[in-house]
Amino acid sequence: MFGQPQVRVNRTSTNDVAVQLVEFYTEDERAAACPGCGVVSTSVKCHAVTRPRGISYCERSIAMQWNKTRWRFREDYWHRGSLTESIDELPPRARLTGRLGRAMGWDGMGWAIGDAA
Repeated sequence: MFGQPQVRVNRTSTNDVAVQLVEFYTEDERAAACPGCGVVSTSVKCHAVTRPRGISYCERSIAMQWNKTRWRFREDYWHRGSLTESIDELPPRARLTGRLGRAMGWDGMGWAIGDAA
């Protein structure tokens, strides 16, 4: 999913209005690594569910559910205490997939729509 090898689909289902629900999770040790120092946590703090928006596939709307893990860091120097998984296509606090953002004119630095001179 998203062309990312660390993402695994857990389950798919279709509801009565033909919306495809895709539940997925990450399977990558790097998802539990501190982005600053690289320390990898092995302590699970809790699990979180997010529902990012993405592009429809063919005629079918897709609803996504990401079953994420929040990792605990016990090092005294680590100021945040915990970290929730993220991937390139869904960075921290993202509400849209990278694919949807690019289709809407987001280039990673700003919106291309209305910015052209």
